[in-house]
Amino acid sequence: MGFCRDLRDNRPLTIKIGVSISIIITIIVLIAKSFDGIDAHQYGLLYNGVSVKIDNDNVYDTGLYFVGLGNSFIHFPRNQQYLEFSNTFRNSLDVWSSDGEVLYVEASLYYTLKKDKLHTLYYSYEDNEWSEVVNAIAAETIRDVATTFDTLSFFTNRSLIDDGIQSVLSTRLSNEIYCNLVTFNILAIDIPQNFENAILSKLISAQDVLTSTRLRDSQLIRQAISVVEARGNANITTIQAAANAQGIGITKNTEAYIFEHYAKIRAEQLLLLAHDLGFTTVQELLQYVYTDIIRAGINSDVTGASKLAINIPEGVTG
Repeated sequence: MGFCRDLRDNRPLTIKIGVSISIIITIIVLIAKSFDGIDAHQYGLLYNGVSVKIDNDNVYDTGLYFVGLGNSFIHFPRNQQYLEFSNTFRNSLDVWSSDGEVLYVEASLYYTLKKDKLHTLYYSYEDNEWSEVVNAIAAETIRDVATTFDTLSFFTNRSLIDDGIQSVLSTRLSNEIYCNLVTFNILAIDIPQNFENAILSKLISAQDVLTSTRLRDSQLIRQAISVVEARGNANITTIQAAANAQGIGITKNTEAYIFEHYAKIRAEQLLLLAHDLGFTTVQELLQYVYTDIIRAGINSDVTGASKLAINIPEGVTG
């Protein structure tokens, strides 16, 4: 009886402890529900669950935020999104070429959402409906651009078609769905079985034309090389001739210089001789030189003034 009485006496304290623990747990839960986070690969728009409105002033990046009770983030991907049309996903595209043939195209693309346009994107498409719109715009654009190219171009000039689709698709995604197209690629092209032989024949014909063109170009190049070589040989001959002519000129110029130098020295020596002998006229000098040469003998080893007079002018008399 005493033990039961003690429990009845402590009942108010037990109730108070239980209520306190409940309040603490409730506070912890409420605080926890007042936080929301954004992963590293996401953006976030803050949604007020009480007023049912979006915070139109901010786009939140990665982190943990105290948003308050009833508030949470609507998440959008910030990393590149991948979209593929292929047999693997059973969604390859049937397209028409400009010459009316049906082709089956497999393609892929990467795109990102524009951060500064996320509010507009949300109000326009809400939640994840925008991804379905991207899918539809991409498929429609590929089909539209395909009609501007003939069938053969899909096999011989795929890069041109890649660039054409990428240009149009980039503009449409940016204006209609607020995305940036990162890259676009045609993965594969298939044709109906009954059309394959016709395509192959066209490809063979095109290859023949290409081969002929390259052969012609190579022949033209060889001809051009021959012309250059011929000009080079002619230039070599010209250079050799010029060198020979220059060598002859140098030789003649040297001989002329030597003769001029000799004549100058000879004249100076004759003047000195005339001065030493006291001659006052050229006739007196020539008379002396001529007499001296005869006296010494033409075949003798003459010295002095005789060496300077080996070239006797015609008509000089003794």
